[in-house]
Amino acid sequence: MKMYHIQIGINISSEAKTDFIVNELIPFLEEHVKDNYYFTRSVNVIPVIDLYLNTSDIKITYIYSKIQSIFDKYLSNLSEASVQENKYYLDNQKNISRVNGYSACIPIENLTIKCEKIEAIKRDGEYNHPIDKEIYTDYFIKGQKVLEKAIKFLYNRDEDIQLKLLFGMFYSASMQLDKTGIGYGYLSFKSHLLGFLSYRHKDMGKYKKMFQDKFTEMAETLSSFGGFIENNFKGEVPEQIPEEIIEICREWESLYSNMYQELLTAENETNTNKAFSISLSMQHRRFRSLSSFHKAAFSNANKDFFKKKEFQAYRMLVNFVYLLLPAMGLNSRKRVEASYLLVNTKEA
Repeated sequence: MKMYHIQIGINISSEAKTDFIVNELIPFLEEHVKDNYYFTRSVNVIPVIDLYLNTSDIKITYIYSKIQSIFDKYLSNLSEASVQENKYYLDNQKNISRVNGYSACIPIENLTIKCEKIEAIKRDGEYNHPIDKEIYTDYFIKGQKVLEKAIKFLYNRDEDIQLKLLFGMFYSASMQLDKTGIGYGYLSFKSHLLGFLSYRHKDMGKYKKMFQDKFTEMAETLSSFGGFIENNFKGEVPEQIPEEIIEICREWESLYSNMYQELLTAENETNTNKAFSISLSMQHRRFRSLSSFHKAAFSNANKDFFKKKEFQAYRMLVNFVYLLLPAMGLNSRKRVEASYLLVNTKEA
């Protein structure tokens, strides 16, 4: 089998985009592709759906043709308002291209689909070792079914439900470092949260108040849910947490646990090089200026902790969890809010 990348240019209303994924794309993939694939949502100047498949030359022709047919039919039934392009992407193409590194790429045209054979999935960002990228691909595929279950469950649900699911996913991930005994996993989420809150933005005060109000409202429920997760999802199911969220988070926890062990193995088998150490030191100097928490956490006294294989494997796990969120239609603001709920629950 070979790997293929199908990209769908889909700059339409958010509601229509999610509806297409839930009611058209996922049912087709479940029936006709079944496994060895995963999809996510990203931006290639305009919003796109990226579908990656391990399949044969013959089957990809059928898959590509059917998705094109399904997409065309879906678009033909949309209202003019639903298919209207978001002007933000039209007006900011140059900036989006520069920020996302697309200056040398030909962006996909809106409402079109393209398919190409690829040797490997291009992954930007920081990875400890080349094998980490292979582990990511493997677990995106392994986690596709639970991801689809989460997407379908969240369809047309309110923000409270979204936050409860995100909280459970983050809490389950944080426990992977806790189990090693070297530190508390939630502190990584705290670092990212405080990094966000340190930005100088006119609406930051509104965000802080909104996050605090939501925590006050949900504190008792989240505390019970956190304890339930720490007890290996055993005991009385917390009130106000739907059974579907329990099931989804339980499945994610199982995947996180297996993935973390593979990331640890990669750390054991690969020596940390000098360039990595220099990069880590530069990052820590930058982080120390963000807040008093960062100043203490990233002090020279703690530098050996961040080099530990357990932490480096955990860092890669947290990044993987964040990369699941775009496919679920969850934006960075919800990620930060869920981090706030996690941190305050742990420190209450």
